[in-house]
Amino acid sequence: MSGLSKRRLARKVALFALVPILGELVWVAVETLVFAEPLRPGYETELATYVKLSRAALVSMPRNARPAFLEEVNSRSEVRLLPSEPPFGEAMAPAGALPARLATRLRSRAGNDVDGRMGNTNTWVRFVAGGRPYWLVIPADRVPPPLWAQLFAATLIAALLSSGCAYILIAQLNRRVGPVGEAACAIGRGETPARLAIEGPEEVQELRRCFNQMSEGLQRLDAERRLMLAGIAHDVRTRLVRLQLNVELSLRELAGARADAMVNDIAEVDAMVTQFLELARSEADESPQSCDLNAIVAGICTRYRLSGHDVRSVLGHVGLPELREVAVGRLITNLVDNGLRHGEKEVEVATSRTGTHIVVTVADRGPGIRTVNPDALIKPFAREQTAHGKPGTGLGLTVVDRIARAHGGAVKLMNRPEGGLLVVVTLAAG
Repeated sequence: MSGLSKRRLARKVALFALVPILGELVWVAVETLVFAEPLRPGYETELATYVKLSRAALVSMPRNARPAFLEEVNSRSEVRLLPSEPPFGEAMAPAGALPARLATRLRSRAGNDVDGRMGNTNTWVRFVAGGRPYWLVIPADRVPPPLWAQLFAATLIAALLSSGCAYILIAQLNRRVGPVGEAACAIGRGETPARLAIEGPEEVQELRRCFNQMSEGLQRLDAERRLMLAGIAHDVRTRLVRLQLNVELSLRELAGARADAMVNDIAEVDAMVTQFLELARSEADESPQSCDLNAIVAGICTRYRLSGHDVRSVLGHVGLPELREVAVGRLITNLVDNGLRHGEKEVEVATSRTGTHIVVTVADRGPGIRTVNPDALIKPFAREQTAHGKPGTGLGLTVVDRIARAHGGAVKLMNRPEGGLLVVVTLAAG
């Protein structure tokens, strides 16, 4: 799972868990106001009863019988009764004072001589009986926990339970929906994803079923488009061959300039048909494989130099990436053709690697793009106004962009400060 997917999952779990946590907070607040508060007077009454019973028992018996009474009480009850004198003086009592509200209510029920201390394990309540002070020690398990402790414990339990349930539910949902997103990304790269299995909850099944229908519809439309373009291009090329043959047979009857113009027009139309065929071709028909990109670039540049063009290469270390060799060759050829057609001077092709991407740059020495945003020329049939008199269809950069996206990359056009156009193509190394 990628870092972005993990962050999305954590955000969904947090949002999913927030609702029951808020509900638990409201419930604890209501429980505190409606149920917990009435229990506190009962607890204060219980303490006051212990104090009054202990005082009455101690006052009613002879002084010399009190030690035996204290021993009997302490051996039979969790609540202990101790004389407030060494070793059970102030030093033995906990350091914390009784909450003011509890102390006030306890004095109102058991007498103004009542005082106390509260610790982590027990509560010590001091009172006077027969002229002598005593400690009443109540264990912690008989003391109701503070309200903030109840609130914190309830919230923590709700958070753990709701977060765990949310994680399980959302993880299952992501596992069912994730392949749909991956298949959509594959379509965006020009690939043909496999048909999704119809499984999972009813809603997910419907989503997968609709996605399969959409994917199959797009594949049919793309196949029909490529078939139509290929058919048109084939018919046009057939007539071009016939026309070229007629022109060559009629060269003696035609003037030299007129014959040359006709031959050039035929060659230009043939180049346009070639670009239409390239646009109709699907990159999905070729599987990626490990290839030497530098060898591809060097071979293309060598062919152009043998034809008399000034095309040179600057090759960096790129390894052996997983690429569609034929498609990448078309990409580089289209860019070099554009550079020679519009730059009319030397063209430089460079390769390099940055992290997980291969970078191919093609730079020319022409005027650059002056009238429009350079990236706007990637659209089909888009051409700069100054280029309308030159051969071309405006499909070359469209084919380059499609091949780059099929390799998980992109195309960027920019004018060079020293003059000319720089085309930067990034390709995923695979």
